[in-house]
Amino acid sequence: MSMLILGPPLMAAVVGLGLTAPARGATISRPPSPGSPLAGILFRPALQRWGGAPDGRVITNVRAGRHEDFDRLVVDVRGGEPAYDVEYVAAVVAQGSGGRVQLMGRAALQVLVHAARHDHLGNETWAATDPRELVDVEGYRSFRQVAWAGHFEGWSTIGVGVRTQLPFRVLLLNGRDETRHVVIDVAHDR
Repeated sequence: MSMLILGPPLMAAVVGLGLTAPARGATISRPPSPGSPLAGILFRPALQRWGGAPDGRVITNVRAGRHEDFDRLVVDVRGGEPAYDVEYVAAVVAQGSGGRVQLMGRAALQVLVHAARHDHLGNETWAATDPRELVDVEGYRSFRQVAWAGHFEGWSTIGVGVRTQLPFRVLLLNGRDETRHVVIDVAHDR
């Protein structure tokens, strides 16, 4: 599989989608249809960015948004640039128990973020009202469900139920107050 080098064409594509420039690269899972606004962006089957200990990185929010051509999931992380791994899997597995996380939709997107849910004093930095429905995605075109799948040794897992296995991309964007945003965009069509 050939890889494209990130440069001005990618930035133009990102800006054309109304996004801010990524802190480090962008990728999607497979090429979307030629007319799609996601066409031409770097792609590969899975994105992996592994790092060491979380060193104080904590999740402060998980949210979703609808856009014209894609659905977006954002994981806000404070305390530095998080490592992450995003890929389609046969089943998202809950950390700790090893049980399968039931997700609506015909495809399961597993999102691993190297950030904890607790600060160094054990205080929760973000809490989900309902772990089975982290955010309300009713009426979204690609997302069917976003569920918490646990955390262990600084790694947090989120399961995203998707209508079917659609192209996706991951961006790491800089935010305010030393916040980083792990952004997962899932296209509405191939």
